[in-house]
Amino acid sequence: MRPKREEAERPEPETLAHFMEKVKAFLLKNGLHMILIVGIVAVAVLGLRILSLRRTTRVLTQWDAVSSYPELTSILYGTQNVGTLREIAVKQCQAILETGQKTTATPWVMLKLGDLYTFGDEWAAAEEAYRRLISEYPQSQAAGWAKPALAVCTEQLGKYADAATAYEQLAEGGAAQHLYDAGRCRELSGDLTGAEADYRKLLTKEPAKELREETEGRLTALAQGRPLTAPPELKLPKPAPKPEAPELLTVPPETAVSPAPTAPQGEAPAVPVPEGAAPPAPVETK
Repeated sequence: MRPKREEAERPEPETLAHFMEKVKAFLLKNGLHMILIVGIVAVAVLGLRILSLRRTTRVLTQWDAVSSYPELTSILYGTQNVGTLREIAVKQCQAILETGQKTTATPWVMLKLGDLYTFGDEWAAAEEAYRRLISEYPQSQAAGWAKPALAVCTEQLGKYADAATAYEQLAEGGAAQHLYDAGRCRELSGDLTGAEADYRKLLTKEPAKELREETEGRLTALAQGRPLTAPPELKLPKPAPKPEAPELLTVPPETAVSPAPTAPQGEAPAVPVPEGAAPPAPVETK
């Protein structure tokens, strides 16, 4: 039996040439398809890049509209919730909104203004700011944040029926826990039937344990005739009038002082003697 001859290894140049022939044959067969695919990918990438640049340019242009307010970032994200800082931030937000230039920052400035008002318990002004935001920018994410804040402002102003409606709308949007707030406001408005309906609807949503217990407690209280009652309207005392500044004291003009009487030379001045007292002994002179 003849031994099996070992095949000689193919030289390296011949191997490379063979590989290139394979590549050439593949390109000749599928080259047009590959060029087409590469071209489509390149056009898609270029188009997305152009759209991204346009969007970035538009956003930067809109922010440049309020570039005269370099403190805009500190206004939107600062913690000006007390005293003088809050008053300054309110004026800054008002100044930006009074320019009339609507930019991507405008709804967030409105939201910040409403929040600043709530920090100072200025519920009527906060309600107006939130309503304006929701009306002018209903599709903005800032408007979504303003809706629960508006419901709180409405409740704080004693508009319990309107607040209950606002909470019920929030619950329809997926935040079922607001049904408890709606029921509470229905109670405060005197609508006990509506309050019970909101509480029972909340229980069907399988709320958390604590919220479920509170809701069941309110239903028990309603069954026992113990509904919530609205607090009496607070009448704040009128501020005391500022005291008037006291009149400046005037120094009276100087009056002429009569000179004291002088005793004659060589005589001692007469000293008055109290009643009942012995007169002093005379002084002998040498």
